[in-house]
Amino acid sequence: MSIENSTDTYTNLRIMNWMEIIDNVFHLYRRHFLLFIGISIIYFIVGSVEDKLFNFLWKNNPYGLIEELISYLLSELAIVVFIVATSEIYFQRYITIRDTFQRFINISPRYLVNVFIYLIPLSLPLLIEDIVSAGIRYFSVATIISLLLLTQIVRTYFLITWQLYAPVIVVEGSMKPKPMRRSRALIRKSWWRVFGTIFTLKILLRAIRIIFVVSFVLLLGMFGLMGDAPVLKIAEYVLRSSIGFLSGKPPPFEVGSTSYVILVSLYSVIGVLIKPLHAITITLIYFNQRVKREGFDIEMKMSQDDAPRP
Repeated sequence: MSIENSTDTYTNLRIMNWMEIIDNVFHLYRRHFLLFIGISIIYFIVGSVEDKLFNFLWKNNPYGLIEELISYLLSELAIVVFIVATSEIYFQRYITIRDTFQRFINISPRYLVNVFIYLIPLSLPLLIEDIVSAGIRYFSVATIISLLLLTQIVRTYFLITWQLYAPVIVVEGSMKPKPMRRSRALIRKSWWRVFGTIFTLKILLRAIRIIFVVSFVLLLGMFGLMGDAPVLKIAEYVLRSSIGFLSGKPPPFEVGSTSYVILVSLYSVIGVLIKPLHAITITLIYFNQRVKREGFDIEMKMSQDDAPRP
């Protein structure tokens, strides 16, 4: 049975703008912090096992593309688990971590078919980069830039257009209409608004990551816990790498050093903390689009009023 056919109580949301959606994301996350963090920790444990397994089996890492695709797949699977939890919370139902994974297992067969379709635009830059690397001597600089730019445009378009496929599967259940087509219909005429909301969240999360890691690097450096590497150089490296401008500079520490271990640990902690936020945003955008385009809250009231009472 799909979630939306339930006769349980649900949250009556009005149409929200992008600021209200992001505000509600953090509000919902704060209220159900332990649930989301528990799921996030499980995801990062599985991701760490996957990473160590690849490093053990292929020490020279000849299958980098496959490893990236598996990482993308694990991330998308985690997102749908978060969406299951968020959808249940939307309908004001109590749910545990175990219940969340059980519901995910029930929907996973039909979800897996669509997640592999979604991986095509998600992994498109990886495929193009391999093509460019193999034939870089045959392409001009203008051709390479144009190809990479076109790839990013196509990738962004489909990632936003199909963004709601997971909540469609979780909430509506039925495969008719198809999840990708259903997502496109819900986002039609709202593509830029949805893009702006997700882009704003990503910028906000990037800022949180920078502030969190740099602050702890400076704090630990004050107590002499960052090892021998210059603390300000590490903070500069974090800032440059987070923004995306490394300028070819190597990190000011060696792999396996105290500074390296602490920095990796900080990134892991912030990764666990912010991982649920994207999925919560997608879910709230989905419900907001249904309220906006279909009067979802009114429709649900009518279905609940007509439902038989126990």
